[in-house]
Amino acid sequence: MKKLLVFSTILAVASCNNGTETKSTNEDATKLNTEVTYAYPINYSSKFEMGDPKKSQKVSELWKAFDDNKLMDTKDDFADSVSMEFSGMVMSGNRDTILAHMSGYRSSLASVVSKIDVIFSTRSIDKDSDGNWICVWGSEKTTSMDNKIDSAKIHEIWHFNKEGKIDQMSQYKQEYPMAK
Repeated sequence: MKKLLVFSTILAVASCNNGTETKSTNEDATKLNTEVTYAYPINYSSKFEMGDPKKSQKVSELWKAFDDNKLMDTKDDFADSVSMEFSGMVMSGNRDTILAHMSGYRSSLASVVSKIDVIFSTRSIDKDSDGNWICVWGSEKTTSMDNKIDSAKIHEIWHFNKEGKIDQMSQYKQEYPMAK
């Protein structure tokens, strides 16, 4: 019993903080991330780090180009083949065709005013490490040609391939209920 008490005391003293503050490192964060057990299998990756902020800037510029009805001016930012998803509707194909559809939709609106709440770039450290994923949360207010106004909250995920071109975008939109 005495041996157990002595061992417990030594263990307690050894584990006490000596009053100096310790700093977390990326190694600690990675170690923590690898020790996590998720309730579901992770299909793509659970290991991400912050990515290139210039890619976030580019996506914000694309939002502005859409608002200003100048989406075709951004054509060089896209890969030759693009996939876009809009709350379940998927368009995949040639960049010029996809952008023509998007520009046609934008031209059917009198105006679009967007606001970005959060935008950041991230990249997987174990899959597609040359690519960047941009996450955007914001809102959009559209006015139709007959002056009908709609507003929505938007979450988008953009992917830049290893050549730095956009090859994928998924948008999830929640329309605001109309005020009476």
